[in-house]
Amino acid sequence: PPRSSPVERPGRSRSSPCSAVDSGAALEAAAAAAAAKAATAAGIMAGAGAVLCAVSCVLLLHAGYSASHFNSLATDAGIPASSPPLDVLVECGVASLIMLLGLLSSLSLSKVRTSKDQAAKTWGEVDARPDYALFATRAPALTQRLRSAAA
Repeated sequence: PPRSSPVERPGRSRSSPCSAVDSGAALEAAAAAAAAKAATAAGIMAGAGAVLCAVSCVLLLHAGYSASHFNSLATDAGIPASSPPLDVLVECGVASLIMLLGLLSSLSLSKVRTSKDQAAKTWGEVDARPDYALFATRAPALTQRLRSAAA
């Protein structure tokens, strides 16, 4: 006898319960792969930041050596050295910018979120700090002191 096809019942899907487990596992695997990729990108950025910081330190050391060398040459020649040469100042500025870029690229920043109890409050309620409320100041005492010193 020929086999009959399964009868579709309303409210039931043809997929097996295992497919839901498989799709959940696939989602977890995709999330883990995305996290690994983000961690790799963060690792690369942290490594690039460390390299930029090292280059910046070398530039700052070179600028210090150049300033010291310029000062010794000026002293030997009998010329008063009031400030370092322009190339040393430019090198210090460039090294500082490179250091800033290196530090910013190596940071792992997280999102700032308010807590649930703070989200329901208004800005005035959140910003209220009774510890800083001034009820009395020294203004009357200082004014009297200034008047007596002026007289």
